[in-house]
Amino acid sequence: MATFSSQSMHNAGTPGQALQAGVTYTFALQNRNEIPINPPKDMTLTSQWGNYGTSYLILDGTGLATQQAGGTTSVTGPLQLNLIPASSPAFTATVNDTFNFDVEGSLQGSRAVMAITTAAGVFTTARVINGGENFISGDVITISQNDLQAAGFANANRDLIFDVFPDYIAYIYPTNTTITGSFGGFLNSINSSSLVTESNKWGIEMPNSGSIGGAFEFTPTTTIPQDSYAIRSTGNFELTIAP
Repeated sequence: MATFSSQSMHNAGTPGQALQAGVTYTFALQNRNEIPINPPKDMTLTSQWGNYGTSYLILDGTGLATQQAGGTTSVTGPLQLNLIPASSPAFTATVNDTFNFDVEGSLQGSRAVMAITTAAGVFTTARVINGGENFISGDVITISQNDLQAAGFANANRDLIFDVFPDYIAYIYPTNTTITGSFGGFLNSINSSSLVTESNKWGIEMPNSGSIGGAFEFTPTTTIPQDSYAIRSTGNFELTIAP
């Protein structure tokens, strides 16, 4: 279970907890409109719960929103046109030369070209000469032993592997997180008519409800990792998420 204050959810918001695929979570919203500690003498305190208007809750998985909230995102783009270090032990060969290889990521990314050089029978450098497109941080590029040999590195003895770190990617774009699933269990003033959904975000309205508050259920279609989306709100309410 996690609880989020209105202060943490305002403005850029706060990173959200992990939500597991197929698990039903109850989102409970409780107003926190309390009487001021030192109210003006002419203020009529008819209720602890004044008319503060409508509040909104938003779960936003767009990359920019997640970054602004201090969450964690992957980045995508072409590879930097620069030297890139190998993550595997250096392969050996009986040919000293430079050959170009078309490479792609194991997850995504394609159309990049890397120039691989050996000297004294040992791999020395890899330089990206065409950045390609759509590579993602955390991915892996592999040039197989067979491909090395076929290109001209006779007797190459192992694969050549590169881990794709964020600083190897140019024109960085933060990736989005998919936030889809089913809704139900609407309670009190919260109902499905105000629900707005997109592939990377959803939002719902909580009309002014005094001390009653409200709740609903959300069951994610796919697992949503911790800190991969932002929880944002307007109004003054506390949010509790519990499976």
